[in-house]
Amino acid sequence: ENHANDKQLRAKRRELRKGFRDVTVSPYKPVPVAYDVKRIAVNRIGENPEDWPGVGIERLPVREYPQGPIAAHILGYVNEITKEQLRYDQFRGPRYGPGDIVGQTGVEQTYDRYLRGKPQIQRLVVNSDFEVIGEVLKQEDRPGRDLTLSLDARIQRITERALEAGIMAARSRYEAPNGGAVVMDPNTGEVIAMATFPGYDPAILADGLSFKEQDRLGAKTPHKPDDDALINRAIQAAVPPGSTFKIVTAGAAIANGVASVFESIDCNPSLTYRKEEFNNWTSADLGYMSL
Repeated sequence: ENHANDKQLRAKRRELRKGFRDVTVSPYKPVPVAYDVKRIAVNRIGENPEDWPGVGIERLPVREYPQGPIAAHILGYVNEITKEQLRYDQFRGPRYGPGDIVGQTGVEQTYDRYLRGKPQIQRLVVNSDFEVIGEVLKQEDRPGRDLTLSLDARIQRITERALEAGIMAARSRYEAPNGGAVVMDPNTGEVIAMATFPGYDPAILADGLSFKEQDRLGAKTPHKPDDDALINRAIQAAVPPGSTFKIVTAGAAIANGVASVFESIDCNPSLTYRKEEFNNWTSADLGYMSL
């Protein structure tokens, strides 16, 4: 065992052994020991194969984000499938296997079956010593389908910037650690934009995370979810909607004849309904105000 080689590949010996002993992976399928290897290491292995028996270099597809970090939580990210995920109904069947890269969150996960296409399948011929002596192509690879979303990139970018600016402004007077915003088409119900803060750049998840990057995304404070950048607070957080929801309730009241557009309503510190007391955001009596 060569300690220098392990150091050059930046892979811990324990992780290497774990990968080699994984019985769920075919013994004829390469075991990844390092990702995003520096060019100098690639050249050294290629120029001196006798010093690296059984080690090879393989180029893997990596997600690109031409629009930058917008809509990161909606798009989601991909990573190697776990043993637990292989038991999920979504990932059962011949299409998925150990070592596959699959969608972990967002539309990457929801539409993974359609986006991934079909892989190339080869049947290997081995001798009595389990050495590969031939191979037969069983299935050609086939690209996945395209997916079109209802998102508008321009409005998505504006929404994200407006949300961040609003939170930064609110922090001057209140505790405002995070938030979310959704823009919908009232005629179709389509989501035009969905923003959440704090956010992250999905490019850092494309080829694995460093410990520093994990800490930046919130792993450093596991008991404090306020700074967890991977949570889509527009759909994954149970928080009061605030006064923005008054548009919904006011519209419903007018449509059902409960209130009129000219009506004035008393804004008390609290309201009791069927023995249940509901408190306003402030204990002050704001008096009457128009709908």
